[in-house]
Amino acid sequence: MKSELRFLSLSHRQAPVALRQRYSLPEQVQEPLARQIQDEFPDIRGLLILTTCNRFECWFESASTRAATLRDYLISALEGPSSQQSCRERFELSDQTQATVNHLFRVAAGLESAVLGDAEILHQIKRAFLKSASWKLQGSLLERSLQSIFRLHKRISNETAFRDGTTSTAYKALKTIADEFGPDAAADKKILLVGAGDIIGQVLKYNDKFGFSNLYLTNRTEARAQAMASTYGIQPWPWARLNAGELGSFDAIISAVSHVPGLISSGWAGDRKVVLIDLAVPGNIAPQQKLGKLVSLYDLDAIAAQLQHTRETRLEAAGRVAEILAEEQALFQQWFNKQPLRSKLAAWKPRVRAAVAILLTDREQVRLETARIMRYLARDPELLESPARIEMLIEEHCGLALVETPIAL
Repeated sequence: MKSELRFLSLSHRQAPVALRQRYSLPEQVQEPLARQIQDEFPDIRGLLILTTCNRFECWFESASTRAATLRDYLISALEGPSSQQSCRERFELSDQTQATVNHLFRVAAGLESAVLGDAEILHQIKRAFLKSASWKLQGSLLERSLQSIFRLHKRISNETAFRDGTTSTAYKALKTIADEFGPDAAADKKILLVGAGDIIGQVLKYNDKFGFSNLYLTNRTEARAQAMASTYGIQPWPWARLNAGELGSFDAIISAVSHVPGLISSGWAGDRKVVLIDLAVPGNIAPQQKLGKLVSLYDLDAIAAQLQHTRETRLEAAGRVAEILAEEQALFQQWFNKQPLRSKLAAWKPRVRAAVAILLTDREQVRLETARIMRYLARDPELLESPARIEMLIEEHCGLALVETPIAL
């Protein structure tokens, strides 16, 4: 029976965060779960599990196991049988290779992301596939689809503006600091992060792309500040010093504390360049006096205005991205439709090689002639139904009379 590529998906489009977080699988449980699935469904030859804050995805390659069957198994394994009815309708799924590849391509391209054009999802898929390969569950269909995804990504980057810019306020905050000081000078600038919520968490995650190494973190709750600082390997800083306005040593401040308007009103240096970024609503930074020429203040509206241009650019490019996706999917479908032919060629190749080896003694000649004959058969697959015609073909290629040196195909 021919294998199909199938999928099941639980994303921000169908499920609330309370449900999605139950399928956010830690690294250490993913391989045991994959082994359980393989034991329960032996026809599954390829399996890719992806979990992010916005989605749980499972793409798999099987001859008979259907997506709904695996969905029910996962719900039971992860939540218990009693959750079946309440969760089942939340999943999107398909048993058709064409629909699955379309879904995989759209997710990888960032067309299904909460942030349109999100490039991080591609890296997450790549890491998930590397895990699948380490489990020997990469599968031929999955492997081919990943090759197509990388080509898709390259085309989108080269042929459209879909990857240009960013739509993340946290990323843009760091990019603004880098732009203000210049890429060479920015790395060692002393930066204070105010708050320990989601936005500051995102800033710290994105810092991997910027490499700022002189970061400090302060928060109203000292324990949260210490925990987050420890997680990301940065220094905690006393909240009391923030309240006292002891900010003169910092080159940049990013503040994102909810419900504390006017938290920061003075204290930064006035004799050198300083960048203030306020990502809170209502705003945290309310200068008591006019800012000097060396101090730049960016509030959330200023950052959002820059991001809006990126969103508009990506929306304009989305149509061309969809066209590229359709072209790449058509190429994948052509490859997929030739699977039966590839199987026949694979079955014939050792027989052809053995026949050629009877007629030729040089190993390199055997390899070259076998390859030529197989290419000929790929161009004229009707020959695969006639062993006698294949014998004639081998005779023509090897230049020897088979009647004088009989071979058995």
